[in-house]
Amino acid sequence: MIKKPLKLFVAAALTAAMIFFTGCGGNTPGNGGDSNNTNNTNSNNAAVSEEELDLIGGSLSFVREENRLGYLLDRYENLHIVTRFTDGTESQSVCFLFDGQPAWAMVEYSDTNRRVISGCLGALNFYCEPGKISGNLDMQMYESGDENYLDYMISSYISEEAQVEKVEDLEPYLKVTAVNGDPDDPDVTRDIYVLDKGTLRLVEAFYMDKDGVKMGGQSIEPGWDENGLISNFLTAWEETRTVTFIYDKLLSNGKTTTKTVSVDVPATWEVLPRYPEETYFYMNRTLTKPYKYPGDGTEDYTVYVTNTAG
Repeated sequence: MIKKPLKLFVAAALTAAMIFFTGCGGNTPGNGGDSNNTNNTNSNNAAVSEEELDLIGGSLSFVREENRLGYLLDRYENLHIVTRFTDGTESQSVCFLFDGQPAWAMVEYSDTNRRVISGCLGALNFYCEPGKISGNLDMQMYESGDENYLDYMISSYISEEAQVEKVEDLEPYLKVTAVNGDPDDPDVTRDIYVLDKGTLRLVEAFYMDKDGVKMGGQSIEPGWDENGLISNFLTAWEETRTVTFIYDKLLSNGKTTTKTVSVDVPATWEVLPRYPEETYFYMNRTLTKPYKYPGDGTEDYTVYVTNTAG
């Protein structure tokens, strides 16, 4: 389907979803509460026993690795993420495999409206508007072949800096309390991670403020695609066309380089390339006809790109 496998890219919308502990989770046993303050700290833990650490494979770093998206999607068809923000609002997103690679979509799912809003399929970022789906192909990510960032999307909810303070066995869950800074500091915050005991899959992540109030976080539910929301959306890829981008780039030395990239996209999507620098789009090689979307259909077309204004 795709001329060159679309490499992993985290869209701007995805960045918002990955901010560490921006919302709170769902109905799991990780509802916070008391935590131990102690002077016994080091770079890896805060007065936690070896027996407790053994429950999580020895460290939060091990837990982070176990929650890499590629590993999780090998076990589950998709993952539903709910992010609840401190202002009471929430966002929902779904992770799934597309063309053998982890992909992501932000969704709206309520009693009155169920739709895909935006997301990324490799380096192709898409945005849904009424009657139209548009996208841009991030050329820097597409050409670099960077496949690692999205793989750590779930792992990023687990702090690399926090020190493990307590691990509680709440069968079938583990509740991990981690402290951000000096446990004796009255203003210190604590992270709470609720893990599936058998697999160490992250079920919920949130943090506690200095008063022990639950703030922010995410909850993750596996195997979710209510009423085929994602699978139905992806049927657009059953009918595709090839879009070719020919980029004549003027260099600082006055020379021009030409690079051609072709990708297959759904016949009903408008897709343009996105480069680090400012670019201009045309419909002909002489750059006299400004770009205009040719409309939906299966006929292939070419977009001519330049970094100099016409």
